[in-house]
Amino acid sequence: MGIQLAVGLILAIVTRANYMVVGALQFITNPFTAFPIYGGTFWLGRRILRSVGFPVRGARLPEGWGEMKVGEIIGHLEMGTAIGQGVICLIVGGIVAGLILGAMLDGVHYLGVRTTMTSAPAPEKKFDPNTPPPVP
Repeated sequence: MGIQLAVGLILAIVTRANYMVVGALQFITNPFTAFPIYGGTFWLGRRILRSVGFPVRGARLPEGWGEMKVGEIIGHLEMGTAIGQGVICLIVGGIVAGLILGAMLDGVHYLGVRTTMTSAPAPEKKFDPNTPPPVP
């Protein structure tokens, strides 16, 4: 969770986006919100993958993991099933959740712009030929 500010800066420069907004959005996933966001993303991805027939197994720690060192635990995990499938669930869930949230925000923005554009038109500025030009 540290490199996203630098990546956000680069993307803001390339896409000519507002860096302050992009930078502020990077702090949504802080230690208090990381578990609900990543947990929800994982859950969504897992549900989607299971619904299309992809056999997603749960990652289980090996027996006696409390007495093992971290390296021994990682050695007992099946990388292709436990960690790999977890990452796939996060990617699929993140893409789907991002598309849904993006579509909802785009709809809210569209309705807001549409409402603003259809409200009362701006008053026309009348030109008075007797008005002197502005002084610099």
